[in-house]
Amino acid sequence: MIPDIVLINTRPLAHVNRSEPLNLLALAAYLEANGLKPIIHDEVRPITNLDELLGKVKYAGITANTCAYPRAVELNRRIKEQYPRVTTIVGGVHPTTMPDQALRDGFDIVVRDEGELALCAILRDGTREGIVSGEHIGDQELYRPARHLIDMDFYKRMKLNEPQNSSLDFIEPANTPAASMLATRGCPFSCIFCHNIWRHSRMRFMPVERVIEEIAFLKAQYGVGAIWFLDDHMFIKKSWGMSLFQQLIESRLNVYWASSARADSMDEELLEAAARAGCRQLTIGVESGSDNVLKTLDKRASVAQNYEAIRRCRKYGIRTLSAIMLGNPGETRDDIRKTAEFLIRSKTDSASISYLTPYPGTRLWEMCEEKGLLPDNIDFSRFDGQEAAPVQISDFTRSQLAGFKRSMLLRFYLQRHTFPGLLRRIIANPGSMFRKITTSLR
Repeated sequence: MIPDIVLINTRPLAHVNRSEPLNLLALAAYLEANGLKPIIHDEVRPITNLDELLGKVKYAGITANTCAYPRAVELNRRIKEQYPRVTTIVGGVHPTTMPDQALRDGFDIVVRDEGELALCAILRDGTREGIVSGEHIGDQELYRPARHLIDMDFYKRMKLNEPQNSSLDFIEPANTPAASMLATRGCPFSCIFCHNIWRHSRMRFMPVERVIEEIAFLKAQYGVGAIWFLDDHMFIKKSWGMSLFQQLIESRLNVYWASSARADSMDEELLEAAARAGCRQLTIGVESGSDNVLKTLDKRASVAQNYEAIRRCRKYGIRTLSAIMLGNPGETRDDIRKTAEFLIRSKTDSASISYLTPYPGTRLWEMCEEKGLLPDNIDFSRFDGQEAAPVQISDFTRSQLAGFKRSMLLRFYLQRHTFPGLLRRIIANPGSMFRKITTSLR
């Protein structure tokens, strides 16, 4: 049977996380549920021949976040040159925020916002060009991702594939089969740096029973023992979180997991239940140790709340990964000193430091536009947060910010409670850790 569409997962940068492409897996699952036949070409771990597929299909869909967008443009150019009869569709957060530019870059169709309903309509109506705005699907339509379309034997080895990734420190032993999941969709917050395209949509929560069913399926089908929930705010709705954690306990699936959570949502009852349900690590978007900076970012959380969240996690045996950003508007040396002190005094287990990046579609991008800070020709492949974007937002130069970052990380990881773990990882994985360290210290 000839596929209705080939969905292409663009090749990420070397240091970008490589979990399953859940966005495309969700799209494919929705298409299958509606009688259509998608196939996925995954540039991370290809199991299909793209040229063979392009010789058969009428549509090629490419997903792209900001730093992957140049690769998407490159792919589109190649498809249009070699397979001109194929209609190319681009979707994802970056085209959603810059649809007119995507059309100028040569894509036939741009899907804005969520893609499930829009893609179904395009394929059924035979649409060949234009900007198509997607509608939001409901809780009951958050189907199980179509993992049968990718190489799950590769992805379930995620810790072995990325031993340097601190987000995966919860997976021990390292050869434990693991999978990533999304149990929610949407975000009600308005941080100026976030390009969450669902910010203004209502939060949707996969029915708890379906989350349990998916975990049971992953365990039975792939031997999964660890789950990485990629949700931004796992604890945002207490009643849903408590129900999920309780059912995880009662299911006796005996999987352990990690996720992210806002500090202001992590109360004692939730954390205690999460720990009993197998939670081993939480990533907290600390961003800064300065309340002035947090207010500028419209974070709606305080330094005191971040300290308390880490203390509570430690109480229940949950590791914490504190995510920090440098290069914030109006940030002073004193603010940076406070952030460095936070990493030491909070006793967080690990830290990730990135540079504030003005992604298109964010309030930060708009602020940069108003101030004339955006260069004419932007290399979006550098918008990964790991090196300062080519936009001067703060009062510090790129080399100064890199110096602050090096100083913070060295001071943090030379502590008594963090250095032994770092040393063990270096000894076990010298090559990948060397690349991690050199990238982190840029």
